[in-house]
Amino acid sequence: MRKQKERNSIVIIVAYVVLGIISFMCIAPVVLMAVASFTDNDVLNLYGYTYFPQKWSLEAYEFLIKQGTVISKSFLNSILVTFMGTALGIMVTVLLAYTISRKELVGRKLIMLFVFFTMLFNGGMVPTYLMYTQIFHIKNTMWALLFPHLLVNGFNVLLVRTFLMKTFRKCCWKRHVLMEREKYLFFEMLYCRYQNLF
Repeated sequence: MRKQKERNSIVIIVAYVVLGIISFMCIAPVVLMAVASFTDNDVLNLYGYTYFPQKWSLEAYEFLIKQGTVISKSFLNSILVTFMGTALGIMVTVLLAYTISRKELVGRKLIMLFVFFTMLFNGGMVPTYLMYTQIFHIKNTMWALLFPHLLVNGFNVLLVRTFLMKTFRKCCWKRHVLMEREKYLFFEMLYCRYQNLF
């Protein structure tokens, strides 16, 4: 019994040492960047990065304050693209998945083939760039950041389609087909079902 306790304490000590080393390796670069931000630019260029600089300076933060409007606009663009891109991408994905999950849809298999084909073959980076710049003309615009979210991922579409087909029974589909005025409630019902999963 005593030997077992000694082994457990040795394992715990080794685990703490290993986790301490890993934690130090993660924190050290962050501390180095923080110290470098307070280091004089000339000293930084001359001696490189160090934890103990010879001369301290606030020039980097003065520059950030002077460029405040540009930086705030960049943050605003990032937030806008994140929320708008996510919302638009999810909306297009769910709408397409809902459409191809309906078995009575004419041409459903052809649409499924198009979605599945994009999972197997991709045009590549250069054709995508040419498409954005020469066909859609969205270079250097906000749409260049939002448009890729609208080109939905085929895997996500098939995932949502399978979720819709497995989650909602046929009676749910029939109810929404028969009651035309309640069709708009489908996505509200989907939201409630999705909330109940968590």
